[in-house]
Amino acid sequence: MKHLPTVRSKAVVLAFALGAILALQPFASTRLAAGGTILDVRAFGARGDATSDDTHAFQAAVDRAAEIRGTVHVPAGRYLVGSIELPSHVAIEGEGDASILTLRPQPLAHQGRSPLRPGHMFLPKAMNAIASVEDVRIARLTLLGNSRAQNDGRPMPLSGAIHGIAILGGKGWVVDHVQAEDFDGDGIYLGANTVYPGAIDIGNGKLRWPHGQSPDGQPMAVGNLIENNVVRGNLRNGMMIAHGDGNVLRNNLFERNQVGIVCEPRPAKGEPCAAPDAYPKYSPAVYESAEIDLEPNRIKIRPGEPVIWQQVTNTLIEGNTFRNGPRMAIQIVKGDAEISGNRIVRNSFVDNAAGGILIFAPGATRNVIADNEFSWMDATYQPWILRIHGGNGNQIIGNRFRGERPAGGRVVQLEPGTRLRTTRCTVFTDNVIDVAAPANAALVSVDSTLADTIVSGNRFPRGGTVDIAATSRLSEGSSACKQ
Repeated sequence: MKHLPTVRSKAVVLAFALGAILALQPFASTRLAAGGTILDVRAFGARGDATSDDTHAFQAAVDRAAEIRGTVHVPAGRYLVGSIELPSHVAIEGEGDASILTLRPQPLAHQGRSPLRPGHMFLPKAMNAIASVEDVRIARLTLLGNSRAQNDGRPMPLSGAIHGIAILGGKGWVVDHVQAEDFDGDGIYLGANTVYPGAIDIGNGKLRWPHGQSPDGQPMAVGNLIENNVVRGNLRNGMMIAHGDGNVLRNNLFERNQVGIVCEPRPAKGEPCAAPDAYPKYSPAVYESAEIDLEPNRIKIRPGEPVIWQQVTNTLIEGNTFRNGPRMAIQIVKGDAEISGNRIVRNSFVDNAAGGILIFAPGATRNVIADNEFSWMDATYQPWILRIHGGNGNQIIGNRFRGERPAGGRVVQLEPGTRLRTTRCTVFTDNVIDVAAPANAALVSVDSTLADTIVSGNRFPRGGTVDIAATSRLSEGSSACKQ
């Protein structure tokens, strides 16, 4: 007669099987939580001692977490890392200020690094094999780019190549309660997946797409959420969107970015830049950058072929603080590229030295700037606070401007994109310009080449007025400007 196993023997068998399964993973690497499995990066070999290279341990941890849709936990420590490539369906979370990742020294762009492995701290994995990496969460980490140390205290030449977090063609990423500081490029970058499909590496960190390929052929950053972060002291922009749709930037602090410099004239090979005081650091002629830059890239094509642009559409920029930027806070620029449907609402702009918001693109359409607070203490370097220089159907509604009269004389400038191009259907209504000025001082100027412009309901509690060119075509309503 065949004997049935007893309850005790069943328990022994189950315990043995469970032990065998756990033995396949690093000991003490996992624990179960309500949101899924948590993997401790230290169990994969990370030391967090500020000197050991922990890149391999982080990569092994995120690869395993992606397989089980788990979370990599980064305990308190100082971790030295290179590029960490994130697959889909993974989260990496630390303990805020106590979990510090420092980027080890990286080669700069002028040394010809391939854009496939550009040296960003976080970037998508297997970009040449899949269109988009999706469902990634990066939270409660402090990311340091190490640019100042890498430049040995000299003035920092701006290569614009190495970002803290590069969401290249990513979809549904969440970056929450992260501090990104001191990167050679941008703290956070959203753009195209530049190697899928068909991008051609032409050397020196530059790409060209097959001629005739539209931006639709380059997977863009879509539906990503960037909230509750501190982005500070990066050499280029705090954040840039070069090719994206439907991204949300909410409740972040952007502070003192754009600290890199461009050497003019360029130094000889091996020579350092001149001291920053040797040329006008705040001049737009030196370098165009911002705390946030909405700037599509131009696709490199063969001579004689039409220009093809990437695009930035339907971005929500809400509830953020832009503080102490050495240049402007937000710029929307780049020729005829489609930059449309973006909303900049309920933000605070404080003491940005070269202005608040600039729209400098004929392709900028149907963007809304509403219910923002602009304030500044020192007007010495302020050319203006808000400048619309091109585009159609852009709206500036219900904003508040408070400070001394800018050095350039105007608080707001509405003007054409080019000498031959008319700017249409700009709406400037219900704004408060709280700046001390004589009653007849032109604090807002409207150029004569603006067509179907709506200007109404604006208030000047401490003096000033709107200067509208005699030949400007104003509109009583919006019938001429329906999209």
